[in-house]
Amino acid sequence: MLCSTTHVYHYLRSAPVDTILHEGLRHLSDMPDHPTFDQETARFRSRYYDLAWPILRRPYLTGGIFFTTIDLRQVNGRGHSDSPRLAVPLERLDPDWTVLTYEYEGVRIRHPLATRHLKDAAELWTRDRIEQWLGVDDTGWFRYVPQVITFQLGGVRIDPADVDPA
Repeated sequence: MLCSTTHVYHYLRSAPVDTILHEGLRHLSDMPDHPTFDQETARFRSRYYDLAWPILRRPYLTGGIFFTTIDLRQVNGRGHSDSPRLAVPLERLDPDWTVLTYEYEGVRIRHPLATRHLKDAAELWTRDRIEQWLGVDDTGWFRYVPQVITFQLGGVRIDPADVDPA
């Protein structure tokens, strides 16, 4: 199976690993000096109300940190093998502030973070289905495949053992 039920993955394109190990994986909303802060805040607020609010039912407080349950290192030609990957144990995510979401047969699925929902998603999202989606839309495909989004305050602690270098 390409979808994990014990870890979530975050692929680093530009963030320095040393900073993440020191500060954790943080929400963009925790960085008001970031050049795209204002632009991204509106986008993250919109995504929160679209993807997470139906489950969490709390006011928006912070931008989400997006993970996938898919081990992209096992998918040929994804290009993620040349960047560091964080493999974060699910226990680090606060289930009261975290959702699992994906699109299946044209329907947006949203669930609280729970092992049974992760197992259901892993059974639905086979290698063939994942590769099919990659062939259809390679620009915004994370919107369709299983992703875990956490809105927990303070971000997510990252330990050296979580870092899988390229």
